[in-house]
Amino acid sequence: MLLDRFWLPALIFLLVTAFALTDLWHRPSYDELYHVLAARGWLEYGEPRIADGVYPRAQLFTMLIAWCFRFFGESLVVARLPVLLAAGLLTVAVFLWTRSVAGTLAAVVAALLFGLSPLNLEMSQFIRFYTVQALAFWLGAIGLFALVTQQRGGGVRVLLAGGAIVALAVAAHLQLLTYLGLAGLALWAALTLGVPVLARHSRRTQLWVSIGVLGLMSLAALAIVLEQQLGAKLLQRYLSVPLHAAEDQSNFIFYHLYLLQGYATIWAIFPLILLIAMVHHVRAAWFCVVVFGVSLALLSGAGMKGARYMYFVMPFFFVIVGIALAASATTLRRAIIETTDRLLQPWVAPGSMGVARTALVAVGLLFIVGSNGAIVKTALIPLGVRLHGGQNGPAMTELETRADWAAAKPTLQPLIDEASIVLTSRDLQSLYYFGRYDILISESHLSELGHAEFSVDDRTGRLVIGAPESLNLIFDCYRDGIVVADTGGWRVPTVIDEPAADVIEARTVPIVLAANPDILAFRWDHRESLPRTGAECSSLPTAVSPEGLHSRTELGQPAGVGEVDSTTGP
Repeated sequence: MLLDRFWLPALIFLLVTAFALTDLWHRPSYDELYHVLAARGWLEYGEPRIADGVYPRAQLFTMLIAWCFRFFGESLVVARLPVLLAAGLLTVAVFLWTRSVAGTLAAVVAALLFGLSPLNLEMSQFIRFYTVQALAFWLGAIGLFALVTQQRGGGVRVLLAGGAIVALAVAAHLQLLTYLGLAGLALWAALTLGVPVLARHSRRTQLWVSIGVLGLMSLAALAIVLEQQLGAKLLQRYLSVPLHAAEDQSNFIFYHLYLLQGYATIWAIFPLILLIAMVHHVRAAWFCVVVFGVSLALLSGAGMKGARYMYFVMPFFFVIVGIALAASATTLRRAIIETTDRLLQPWVAPGSMGVARTALVAVGLLFIVGSNGAIVKTALIPLGVRLHGGQNGPAMTELETRADWAAAKPTLQPLIDEASIVLTSRDLQSLYYFGRYDILISESHLSELGHAEFSVDDRTGRLVIGAPESLNLIFDCYRDGIVVADTGGWRVPTVIDEPAADVIEARTVPIVLAANPDILAFRWDHRESLPRTGAECSSLPTAVSPEGLHSRTELGQPAGVGEVDSTTGP
């Protein structure tokens, strides 16, 4: 009996892991390198340092990656092992809970739909905190569900409450969007506990309690509005987006379109699916729909959009689907048999009815499956076909480009080591592959820092520019240098825009990288004389003065920064 209860979740875990392993060795996307470099800094300095800055976000996750590096050695695959494990464990946790509340068939459907979804598979290969956060949130949520809906002893309730609080606190530490899910949990708990109590009182009491609750909510909202600093800060955090994500800032149907694109059949009839699930397992379905629905609504109103932001509540969606499909299985099977038999009877001999029915149903199911882009995407993985774009919704952002920076290393590394100054459009790739950069060119990063030229990015401690005037100042005041970019960030408004690219091409000489067309490199060299005087170049920040550059080398940053002619300028 124990073996029967063990082998099915184990098989699901292995199946999901096998699909995820097919692309575990891919080149890193931009955001992944934050934790890789911060974990390296943690091992070397005892803090999540990247270059001259500190990356404080989700430090528990960075520490987890650092521990993996310490025990298994540093590599991208090693960094992906924790997220891969968390994705598999989350799928098993979804299966086990759904089986406990709705039966084995519902659990299998929910776990497979979630575990083999393109979003889960991509998150399981993505060196970010999303799978760990989702696992922590799920454990905390089902702990709260058990605490509210089940009668247990005092000791067990204390353990459940403590475990749920710790799990949800970890999820909130890893990702602030967890608070949107907590709003859903809070509403569910309030309704589940409050409505039965109110039902035992008179309508007059119910009315006064409702008025009191609305009044308290209004006072809380008014307090936030009146406390301008808090209200403005919360609202700005909720609505603000960097430049590269501004396109979808007001796209309130982003997640609706994503679900429609990925699960057209399911999402189009979701109200019916929910109704079926509520009829058969009302507690579980009610719990899942409140958490999922509130989170989806709040995410839709937020400034930042991306399918990976809704990842942590997708298990609740698939549990509803699993319950409904399992509950409808017998009825659907009977209806399909009766319908196909009636249709085929005039045309097919009685002995061939079973084969003909199976073929007809198979064609119909293939059409239904083929109408759901997410399922097609997963089905193509064993064939080696990959349709990218799942983790950011219908279209990936330019920051997700995966140019082959490693292939450019043999040509560019000696030039970067000898350059007086290095400018790049990809700060993290330049640090990871070449060990150096001095100034980032990025309009999107500038938008996060208030659009002020030569702002310092605290995550790396390095300067950020974007305007042609800033580039001209650098080209005029440094005797030589190099600019490194990739095609994903070249002549696009969010990284190196058209005017900036024009200046770079006019003031530098391209470096030929025939074997790697996705990487662009340019250099300049006017060692004999610099156009500007020392006084004009003194407007450059100290961080990119000769003293600033050399101090970084002394602090342990990569050597190879060339000297600058101090008689004519920095």
